[in-house]
Amino acid sequence: MDDILLFNILFLIFGGVITIVFFVTGFYYLIRAKKEKKYTCKVYGKVINNIMREERRFDAYEHPITKRYWYSLCEYTVENTTCVRQTNIGTINNPKYEIGQTVTIYYNPNNCHESYIEGDNNSKTKAIVSLVLGIFSIIFLCLIKISIS
Repeated sequence: MDDILLFNILFLIFGGVITIVFFVTGFYYLIRAKKEKKYTCKVYGKVINNIMREERRFDAYEHPITKRYWYSLCEYTVENTTCVRQTNIGTINNPKYEIGQTVTIYYNPNNCHESYIEGDNNSKTKAIVSLVLGIFSIIFLCLIKISIS
């Protein structure tokens, strides 16, 4: 087997794996968005705390980069049960919500601990982006395959 054929096979396998990852991620977020549609009960909660988390990553030159993300803890009560929900999305500079601020929370009527904060749910957007990237990667792989044939 010559080197060019081996390279083409490896390239297509690698591209196929990336495409599969995009589609699996997209379907995961679609399922999550569908599940969150069942969160039909609405309640108001208060922000009780803002938490800063540091995440360390490395750039292309292996230099450490530390980013600080703010998350808010929101407390809400359903019947006699008090629940606490953390925001899904962290913000970089300042917390999105002030302590004591009232927020709208949607929860599952069968389990009040399953919830999301209004404005903090982006599962559908992530699903669309992942699926579009998967489609583009298929098109890209097909164009590469045609060009090397």
